[in-house]
Amino acid sequence: MVADSGIYVLQSSNPALRANTSLTVLEPITNVTVNASQTELVEFTGVDGNHTLTIQNVTRYDAGPISCHVANALGNATSHPITFIVSYGPEDMSLALGGSLLVGSNLTLVCQFLNETGQDALTLSGVEERHSGLYSCRAFNNKTRRWTSATKHILIRAPPSSEAQQWKILTTSWIFIMALALPSIIFLNSQGHC
Repeated sequence: MVADSGIYVLQSSNPALRANTSLTVLEPITNVTVNASQTELVEFTGVDGNHTLTIQNVTRYDAGPISCHVANALGNATSHPITFIVSYGPEDMSLALGGSLLVGSNLTLVCQFLNETGQDALTLSGVEERHSGLYSCRAFNNKTRRWTSATKHILIRAPPSSEAQQWKILTTSWIFIMALALPSIIFLNSQGHC
């Protein structure tokens, strides 16, 4: 038993001897667990792990599984992992164009940004010159409470008259839409609507 650990004294009277020894009793390691006060974290905040593990400044690179490994001379054991999910962003936003900038074509605005969800898109079909103007994309992350935005000026033009019919036949458009869980993506043109 671990309680038997301590200093032991050996004495003998004939011949007169005295010796001290220290005894440490080990037990096999069992039932290793790891617990977290929370597993869904926000980047650049702190987490106190019951005074044994403290993450001072959580970053997106702290996401993933974590486990506890314990060992002594008799053996070792590892806990089942728990997984940290770290919310971050949005940041590094860009507004990209897909399709043609000619009257009658389809135009896709792709709003890309860095966070755990990634991007969203808006497609305008059969654009006209009146669709020209400034377009903005704003993204908001409910967990981090952070905003970011990007703006792009778009000019829709009529194709040259001699090529207009040929252009309508040859024009193709691509649509890149990914349904994502980011709660707020807003596309606006200079008049405040799309």
